[in-house]
Amino acid sequence: MKIRCRSCGHSETLNKELIVTLLGGAVAGFGFWAWVSFLFAGTGFAMPLCIAIVVGGPALAIKYGDEIVEWLAKHGYNCKKCGASDWMALTEEANQQLDQKELQKKSLQTQTDNLLRESETHAIHLLKTRFNTLYTSLIFNKRVLKSFHNLNKENQMKFEQIFGQLQYHPQLLALNNKISGTDVIQLDLNTSDLLLFLQKENTSFLIISISNKNSLSEELKHIKEYY
Repeated sequence: MKIRCRSCGHSETLNKELIVTLLGGAVAGFGFWAWVSFLFAGTGFAMPLCIAIVVGGPALAIKYGDEIVEWLAKHGYNCKKCGASDWMALTEEANQQLDQKELQKKSLQTQTDNLLRESETHAIHLLKTRFNTLYTSLIFNKRVLKSFHNLNKENQMKFEQIFGQLQYHPQLLALNNKISGTDVIQLDLNTSDLLLFLQKENTSFLIISISNKNSLSEELKHIKEYY
């Protein structure tokens, strides 16, 4: 019989030796009836259940599983992997089937994650190509491109309006609000809570970060650490 943690899926073999460990005993060389008597006296289980534990086999989980896991919980037997004490009893075969399903689930999740990552990478590559064509005086790092990609369409349009101004009419923008201790300029978008951080390099602008005011402290920390 197997016991399986409902929280994390870790499984262990439930046998007479495990129960003896929980009872704080140490036995060796017991015969069949000696084992049965020991379990009967130490656990409070009915005699048929004590016999089933000694014999083992799938019938133990099917017939007595709920009673055993309840006993384990009362005795504070926690999962070695996650520390939970929410067990279920099942046969070896059923446990293997669950393990197989978990592997299939993880494999499917990995495939999905890879597809999403590839899709995002492709989208960011296309974005970079378009920006390099439209905004030749602006330099975008990967972090900015990824942040822009994750924005909704409305906010993307607002940032592109600013990109266009930086490209063609930078003199119309207030570019004197520098972050203390850096040469990074913080540019507020008047019509929203969006922020843009940049550096001027000769005739070009390095776009360092785009964000909203809710994440301002995080962005400032990043900028002061790397710029």
